[in-house]
Amino acid sequence: MQDLFASPRRMLAWGKQHIRNLESQIALFGNEKPWTVVVERDPDGLTNIHKVKFTNKLSEFIPNIVFDSANNLRPVLDQIAFGIAWPNSVAFSRM
Repeated sequence: MQDLFASPRRMLAWGKQHIRNLESQIALFGNEKPWTVVVERDPDGLTNIHKVKFTNKLSEFIPNIVFDSANNLRPVLDQIAFGIAWPNSVAFSRM
């Protein structure tokens, strides 16, 4: 009998790989500390406004990595539901 969950397992593993890639890209960005802290006086003259200003941008590939991981994870539930329903529908049709 074929493993009806082999494909969802592969898709899930591939989605997790994309997530690990995303985490490493974010860690690289964070390790560079591409920001400065700026304190500005509020126009009211009483308060200070604390800001974080980025000096570098995130990698342009981050949106692609997020898209790829979501694209791989989304069908996993569909495939699992199919794997659960298929044997039951075959057994039901034999009655």
